Amino acid sequence: MSFQHPGLGRVAQPEAVAPRETKIDALASMKHLLQLQMRSKAPQLKTRLAASLILVLSGKALGVWAPLVMGAAVIYTTIVLFANLAGDLMLPVVDPRRRA
Repeated sequence: MSFQHPGLGRVAQPEAVAPRETKIDALASMKHLLQLQMRSKAPQLKTRLAASLILVLSGKALGVWAPLVMGAAVIYTTIVLFANLAGDLMLPVVDPRRRA
């Protein structure tokens, strides 16, 4: 083995990072992250952050919506195909002049 991670030889200790009772406030973390980003003086930062947030949220929404639409399309196509097949099979029975 040519490389060994420095912490690989140690045995994991319970609650070495934080006690289990520690609660993470997600909104406070997001607020702090936004403050750190706004401290940067990058050009058009607010526009780029807004665009990225819109793209991420729309991607999440479409990721949920797309399988539902595809499932409905498969069901609709199946119903149409079976109705067409039933019509083709029943047409000679209903109208004897249309025998194949």
